Amino acid sequence: MRGVVGRHGDSLPGGRPGDVGNSGPFSVGQSPLCFDATMTHAPRTPAPTSAPTPSPPPAPAPSPSPAPAPQALLTVRPRTEGDLDDCVRLLREIHERDGYPVSWPERPAAWITPPTFLGAWVAELDGRVVGHVGLAGARPDDGAPAEWSGRTGQDASACAVVNRLYVARSARGRDLGALLLAEAVAAARGRGLRAVLDVAAHDTAAVALYERLGWQLLAEVEQEWGPHGMVPVRCYASRP
Repeated sequence: MRGVVGRHGDSLPGGRPGDVGNSGPFSVGQSPLCFDATMTHAPRTPAPTSAPTPSPPPAPAPSPSPAPAPQALLTVRPRTEGDLDDCVRLLREIHERDGYPVSWPERPAAWITPPTFLGAWVAELDGRVVGHVGLAGARPDDGAPAEWSGRTGQDASACAVVNRLYVARSARGRDLGALLLAEAVAAARGRGLRAVLDVAAHDTAAVALYERLGWQLLAEVEQEWGPHGMVPVRCYASRP
């Protein structure tokens, strides 16, 4: 019979299984792999294994971003003869909706091209006329040139009157009024003239635009505007 490990690691021929010494359950010089074959061990219960955590489902692919809306093409250019019908049509629309001009002219094409006409410009949005402004020499019935002349001592002929400014409702909110005014003022300066204008005092949107752009209030006067009689008018001059 094979021995078992003694108390001091010696082989004991008659020893009892499990009589082990302080050296541990194997003889001196042996590795732990040399256990006696007669030693019995309780069967090992395998460590419980947890079920593998399922992987989260893959994130859905992001939806493609919608294509950006195309930018509207906006241009401001000199008015041509071919624009007159569109300008008159737009003027009619604004007269019916906003009351400008106060009285509908008998000859609207001539009204936007007065005898002292110096130039006019239109705003186009995607090829459609949506705004207009004109520039003319001073006339005796214009209030702003006389007020400017009285303030500066210069002759009223040194002014150019900005007039016939209107913008379609559908195109408002794009600062088209400011763009059109800038063209007219630049043209006046190019001629060595000071840009001035008259505006009905009740047209608060136009008044707010001129004052936001730094136009100087010269006076508030009354002018006779057709069948409506005397109308309060504010006179403005552009910045020097």
